[in-house]
Amino acid sequence: MGNIIKFNLNYFSEDNEPEGQEYWEKVKYDFIIKYGNDEHKASALIAKELGLSDRILELVNCVDSGSIELVRMNDDFSQKICIYADNRVTPYGITSIEERSLEAKERYKDHSHAFDEERREFFMENIKEMEKQIFSRCSIEPGNINDVSSKKYVKELIDFSI
Repeated sequence: MGNIIKFNLNYFSEDNEPEGQEYWEKVKYDFIIKYGNDEHKASALIAKELGLSDRILELVNCVDSGSIELVRMNDDFSQKICIYADNRVTPYGITSIEERSLEAKERYKDHSHAFDEERREFFMENIKEMEKQIFSRCSIEPGNINDVSSKKYVKELIDFSI
C-alpha cells in the first residue's frame, strides 16, 4: 500500500498515464509527508488507519525483508504466504521468485533498499525454503500460480470490500 514511496516513477513512465507523472509525483510526495519515507511503515500505518484487525496488521508487518528468516523458521503459514506472495509479483504480473529477485535487483539498483549480493543470497535462500514449506502442503506447484490461473480471482477481488 505504501510502495509508491519507494517508486522511481521514471522507471514506469508509461504507467503514469493518463494522469501523468506530475500527478503521481504529487501523490508520492503526499504519501511521504503523511506516512514518512519508509514504505513498510507506511503500509502498516495505512492498514491501521483503515481499521483492519490486529491479525491483518500483524500480517502486513511481517512482509518485510528483515523478517524473512524469522518467518521461515516459525510455523505461521499465513505469514509465510504473505511474504511469498509479495515476492512473486512485479508491477507487470506474477512471476517466479527468481525472476522477481532479478527484476527487483534491477529496479532498486540505485535505491537505499537495494540488497548487496550477500544479503540477496541470504534472502533467496530463505524465500526458496519458504516456497518448499508452503508447497509441501499444497496439491499444486509454484508454476501453477501465474497471471492466467489467477485471473478469475483478481476479477473477484476488484469489488472486494474490507
